[in-house]
Amino acid sequence: MQHYVHGSDGEKYGPADLAVLRQWKAEGRLLPDTLLEPEVGGAPFPAKSLPELYPEEQQRQSYGQADWSYVPYPHPSKPVDLGKSQAIAAWILGAVSICVCPVGLGAVAIYMATQAKSKGHPQGNVLIGYTIACLAVGIGLAIAAYAMFKF
Repeated sequence: MQHYVHGSDGEKYGPADLAVLRQWKAEGRLLPDTLLEPEVGGAPFPAKSLPELYPEEQQRQSYGQADWSYVPYPHPSKPVDLGKSQAIAAWILGAVSICVCPVGLGAVAIYMATQAKSKGHPQGNVLIGYTIACLAVGIGLAIAAYAMFKF
């Protein structure tokens, strides 16, 4: 049986018999994933599926082993930091600053929020507003407590 060969350039070559296909394989012009199409009609299939041409592929498949021609998952060389740790610190410090040292902790919370925003955290603007509000509430509560205990 003869087959047409779908080349990597998009052209269709052949038809070629098994001897020619084996010669092209030996020359490196025919690879396991090269598509072959039967001359008499039929759907194209990878050359490695033709047992007479790639018996090593058939033996590997007959034992149920996986085809190892996979593309490895790309791993980023450096993890992306979007200021997550600074954002968490800003949320916590903002809440704590309401009751404990609003000026000191509030200032640190605002600093952490601006750092998170500069690193691209998606809630950067919200964090800055939140920490400023926490600072204002903390100062307001401190003034109210001072006034209450003074009188």
